[in-house]
Amino acid sequence: MKTTIQLHDFIHCDALKDNFSYDGRVALFESLEQYEEDCGIELDFDPIALRCDFTEFGNLDEVGNYYTDLQDLDGNDKKMEWLQDRTQVIIFDTGIIIQDF
Repeated sequence: MKTTIQLHDFIHCDALKDNFSYDGRVALFESLEQYEEDCGIELDFDPIALRCDFTEFGNLDEVGNYYTDLQDLDGNDKKMEWLQDRTQVIIFDTGIIIQDF
């Protein structure tokens, strides 16, 4: 038995509101939907797992405070490449969400 989650339900999920901004929830939802489409699999909606697996940051400098290896790299392109080589990175207008590693 499965329940289909629409964008509206996802962005208004109380379990996600404290961890992700409105824009972050939209970006995460769209990324997860794209993943389902690309892989041909259906994901289970588990907001607690999403809160544990993904973190939203305002910019790359904030990510660097969390992952100190980024501080040694020069330039945002190198920092982004370093991140994308290691994890899923979701970039949106007001921030960045990364899958924790």
